[in-house]
Amino acid sequence: MENLSYQAFTGHDTLPDAETQSGPDVAPTPHSPLIARKRSSASANDSLQSNAAPSSLRKSRKVSRACDFCKSRKAKCSGDQPCAKCAAKGLNCLYDSKYTRGRPPTPPPSETHSGLPNPSPMIIRPRGDSTFQQAPMAQGQVIEADDTGPMSRRSPRIGESTAPSRASPELSITEIQGQVFDPTSGLTFLHRALKRLSDQRKNVASDSNPDSAEQTTMAGGDKALPPYPEDGAFSLPEPVEARLLLSLYFDVCIATYRILHRPTVESWLSMMERNMQNHEPVWKGLGRAKAAIVLVALAIASLHRAKSEGFLSAEAENQALASSDTLFTISTKLVDEEMGSGFPKLESAQAKLIQVLYLLTTSRFNRGWYTFGSVLQLVSALGLHRRLPKRGRVSTDYMRIQCGIRTFWTAYILDNYLGVIFGRPRHFHDDDIDQDYPDRVDDDAMTPTGPQDDFEEQEDCVIDALIFHAK
Repeated sequence: MENLSYQAFTGHDTLPDAETQSGPDVAPTPHSPLIARKRSSASANDSLQSNAAPSSLRKSRKVSRACDFCKSRKAKCSGDQPCAKCAAKGLNCLYDSKYTRGRPPTPPPSETHSGLPNPSPMIIRPRGDSTFQQAPMAQGQVIEADDTGPMSRRSPRIGESTAPSRASPELSITEIQGQVFDPTSGLTFLHRALKRLSDQRKNVASDSNPDSAEQTTMAGGDKALPPYPEDGAFSLPEPVEARLLLSLYFDVCIATYRILHRPTVESWLSMMERNMQNHEPVWKGLGRAKAAIVLVALAIASLHRAKSEGFLSAEAENQALASSDTLFTISTKLVDEEMGSGFPKLESAQAKLIQVLYLLTTSRFNRGWYTFGSVLQLVSALGLHRRLPKRGRVSTDYMRIQCGIRTFWTAYILDNYLGVIFGRPRHFHDDDIDQDYPDRVDDDAMTPTGPQDDFEEQEDCVIDALIFHAK
C-alpha cells in the first residue's frame, strides 16, 4: 500500500496541481518543471521590456514647445522638426513664434519623417566666437543645443554642427571696455550687432579704443569733450537768439522733464547777459549752479535745432556739436566749482540732471551714468524723495518746493531708463519713497506763496506729462 500511494503521489496526473499550488511542506527542486517555466516566463518578460523600452521612453518624452502650426490651432505636437502633423499635411514646420518660458529649446529632428524638407537651421560657432554663419545642415546630422540650454545633455562630437537656440547665442554677462552690462540691456544688443557686422566685413571690432588710455574712467569709450578755455572766456548767443533757444528748450526739448521754473530761468539769463556786458563773471550775483543751468539748457536747445534743420556735411555736424559741447563744458566747470564748497543745493542737482540729459542726447552714456550718480547723491542728501511736512510748507518758497518735487520725479524716471539701457539695478526703491506728485500748476500761475489767487485748475496742464511719465 505504501508503494502504491507513493506512485500515486509522483504520477503525472497530480503534476498540474503541484504547478499551480505548492504547499509549505513541498519545495520545488531546481530542475522541476515549475522552476523552468518561471525562468522562461521571466526571460520572455525581460525581452519584452527591453524591446518596449525605446517606445516607452519615446512616449514619455515631454514636449515643451509646439511648432507654429500646432500652436496656432492648439493641437498636440510631437515637438520635433518636422512634427507629425506638418509632415502629414506637407507643411513647412517652423518654430518661430515667441517663447516666454525661458530659453527656447531647439526641436530635435524627426526620426520618422527625416526625408521631408526642413527649414535650414543656422550653425553657430562655440561660445566666445562671434562668427555667425548660415548654412544648410546635411541629412543625418545631430542637432544639439547650447550647453546651457534645457535640451542639451551631450557634448557635440567632432564634425557635428551645433544648432542655435532662437535666443541670442551670446546671452551672458557682457564686459565692454571693462564694464559689466546685463545681457538684456540695449547697449549689449548694439555691441553684439556691431561685432557681427564687423565680422561679416572681415574687420573685427575691438573693445579697446585708441583714445581710451587718455580718458578717465567716467568717460571711457565716449566721444571726448572740448577742453575748458584756459582764460575762461566764452560768449553767449545774441539776446534774441538766446531767448529763442530758451523757448525751444521749454517748448520742445523737454516734453516731460520739467524741473525748472521758466520765468525764473529767463531772469537768470537776463542777469548773465548784463554781467557779460559789464565784463564781469557770468555767475556774479547769481551763483555758479544757476549759471550752469542756463548754459546747459542753451546747449541742449542749440544742438536740437541743428539736428532738426539737418546737416549738409559731416563738418557741419561736427561744428554744431562742438558749439554745444563748449557750453556744456563751461556748465560742468561751474557746477563742479559750486559743489566744491558749501552744502548741497537744489540748483546743483538740477544742473547735474540736465547735464545727464545732454550727455544721453550726444550718446555719451558712460559719462552720463556716472554724472547721474552725483544726481542720486544730491537728491538723497536734499531729502527730495521724502514728503515735506505740512507744517514746514508754510514758511518755504512754493516754487522751490514744486521744483524740488519735479526734480525728484525726473530723476526717478531716468533711474528706470538708465537701468534698462545698461542692464543694471535701479537705485530708487519704492519702499523708501513717500514723495507726492507735483501740483498741476503751470509755471506762469506759480508765485512764491502758492498758486495765483485767480488760479483755476485747467483740464490740461504741462505738468501732467511728468506725472503720467512717473506713474
